[in-house]
Amino acid sequence: MEPSAGNDPGAGNDPGAGDELGAGDEMVAIPVGGVTLSDRRSQRQWSVELAPYQLSVIAITQQRYARTTGQRPSAAQGDRLTVDSVSWFDAVRFCNALSELENVPPA
Repeated sequence: MEPSAGNDPGAGNDPGAGDELGAGDEMVAIPVGGVTLSDRRSQRQWSVELAPYQLSVIAITQQRYARTTGQRPSAAQGDRLTVDSVSWFDAVRFCNALSELENVPPA
């Protein structure tokens, strides 16, 4: 059973944590550029070019993740808590679903 806002252990800890992303929410533009990636195990390095993207300045809450994906993967449950326990692929699926909702081409 999902806790209500009144007994949510994350309520009140972060004033912006329960906010929903949408029109007017602050996003930071990350410009195009090259970065160098490395694998410490193999001692290999390589360069990649990144396309521009936007990054939210607030953490993604469990409520936002659930509304976007229909899933609640987090270990500790609470709408205003930051989503956790997601894989890299889960994060990509979330970002692409959010892009589609915001009428932005998915990656």
